[in-house]
Amino acid sequence: MSLVLEPEIDAAQSSVAADHVFGRIVRTFKSQPFALAGALWMALVVVTAVFAPWVAPYDPNAQNLLHVFAGPSWHYLLGTDNLGRDTLSRLIFAGRVALPAAAIGVGVAVGIGVPVGLTVGYVGGLWDRIAMRLVDAVLALPGLVLAIAVVGALGPSLDHAMITLGLLASAGFARLTRGVVLAVREQPYIDGARVVGESTPHILFREVLPNAIGPIVVQATLAFAHMLLFEAALSFIGLGVQPPQASWGSMLTDARSQIGNDAFLAVPPGLAILFTVLSAQLIGDALRSALVRGRETRGRVTRARPGRTRSPRQAGDPVDQNERPDRVLVVDGLRVAVGGDPGVTVVDDVGFELGRGETVGVVGESGCGKSMTALGIIRLLPLSARITGGRVWLNGRDLLTLTDRQMDAVRGKEIAMIFQDPKGSLDPAFTIGNQVSEPLRLHLGLSRHQAWSRAVELLDQVKLPRAAERAHDYPHQLSGGQLQRVMIAAALACSPDLLIADEPTTALDVTVQGKILDLLAELRSELGMAMIFVSHDLGVVADICDKVIVMYAGQVVESAGIHQLFSVPCHPYTERLLETLPGSVPPGEPLARIPGQVPPAELWPDDRCRFADRCDHAEPICVGEMPSLRAVQGSLSRCVRTEQLRAVEEVR
Repeated sequence: MSLVLEPEIDAAQSSVAADHVFGRIVRTFKSQPFALAGALWMALVVVTAVFAPWVAPYDPNAQNLLHVFAGPSWHYLLGTDNLGRDTLSRLIFAGRVALPAAAIGVGVAVGIGVPVGLTVGYVGGLWDRIAMRLVDAVLALPGLVLAIAVVGALGPSLDHAMITLGLLASAGFARLTRGVVLAVREQPYIDGARVVGESTPHILFREVLPNAIGPIVVQATLAFAHMLLFEAALSFIGLGVQPPQASWGSMLTDARSQIGNDAFLAVPPGLAILFTVLSAQLIGDALRSALVRGRETRGRVTRARPGRTRSPRQAGDPVDQNERPDRVLVVDGLRVAVGGDPGVTVVDDVGFELGRGETVGVVGESGCGKSMTALGIIRLLPLSARITGGRVWLNGRDLLTLTDRQMDAVRGKEIAMIFQDPKGSLDPAFTIGNQVSEPLRLHLGLSRHQAWSRAVELLDQVKLPRAAERAHDYPHQLSGGQLQRVMIAAALACSPDLLIADEPTTALDVTVQGKILDLLAELRSELGMAMIFVSHDLGVVADICDKVIVMYAGQVVESAGIHQLFSVPCHPYTERLLETLPGSVPPGEPLARIPGQVPPAELWPDDRCRFADRCDHAEPICVGEMPSLRAVQGSLSRCVRTEQLRAVEEVR
């Protein structure tokens, strides 16, 4: 049954998307009268050029010496030239030269420049620098002069000239595409594509290119206009089409030689060039407005690329699963550095483990390394960052020894991630149903129909109202809470063993936040997955987590069960964090605050406690050595005075 219905479902979905885009384009042109006029003129030129033998009133090369320099009349609407040839007929047939020539030039430029710019802009590094130096060299060449040189060497050929011009114009397309890709690749939805395991080519042509298409379309229309002018210029100087074939440029050449006899001869081809060039630019501007759909400007986010993570691929023995059969994740001594070699360490010796159905909260102030730890686990680090040590075992397999292709198969299927900004993490070019179904097709091999049906079920499972209808909506049509539900549905599509939630409720109001937390807890219980919950909010962590990791300056300073940490904190930093909770002070009194701030990573000391400068309990022993993480009263604490402070507290 599914084999019969699938083409119908695909056709229906494609029709909906096509109608949506087409309707947007139509509305844009209706709202811009000049663009509509340009489109009508271009359509007229194209139609008359295609059907020229049937539209033109006369043979364009037929001479009538009895009607030389005839003015406009009912017999000759635009008059005749010095040989009595009908100007209108020649003008129509000239379009059959100008339009294909411009199309050849633009086709070569787009066909070469866009893939090059797309690739080097996304990959970056050495290839980007080499490609841009070559682009600079090509842009320095005078295009028309080089085209004339090619024609001089190979003989008069408009095709050779336009291909040469297209090759030169491809450098401009490469530079433009690269610039657009540099901005698009920073968007969170590119990270989301990586999280579900999409390959680099898939991301380039499905995620990046559709969102970079607006400027490219505008550049293509401008290039089309320039190619029209180049063709006219080449024909004008006799290096394009040869007599008696008509082109707008050659008609201007004939008009120049007869300017003293009939100045009107220059008007029709001149206006044809002017209106066609202007129409191309107006169409391009309108298409850009329609294709980009008025997307909101988003702040830049860190680009995450697993291919740029240099992981330590040392061999090691497998994790002994007999110690804890339900263990899903083991992080052992994870270190992440940014900058050059050796760089600055921003995650220093982080370790913990998670069992099936457990949730660990990772808390701390901004700049403590929480998100970098999460990105290191899933190997989605920024370009400037790399893993310098440690191991990350998922289901008994060290993720840091896997190749990029192997990690693509892991992300989305065994490990998934929910980002903080749901609106920025979903691709605005595709419907939410399309984005939720993508990992199902990618990892589970479902057909379009099966994946779409399952996506609707997932959206209904995360309690998105009218899931079947909303699946056809685009991200901008949903609220923040609904978008977060979509993110959760996409992340859980393949029932991953581990879910990383990086502050998933920060951008939501309190009511929606509570619903999302309840939803995550419910789905965790149903699916039995492990979860890492990154947050600033200890109150939120208390609601959903089983244990907590407190991070400060890139290190784990305390690790304990949720009840143990809230009742008997063992590290001074944890105590101060708990004191900042609204319920920790009597009504009417100001909330406590931790003096100072987390220092920059390059200033983190390696020979003493990193919290000592802000700690009320610091003593000389605290600045004499780097404390290790050790067991204290059922917790792990990185403080040399924990026992002393606990004893004093008990006496009080």
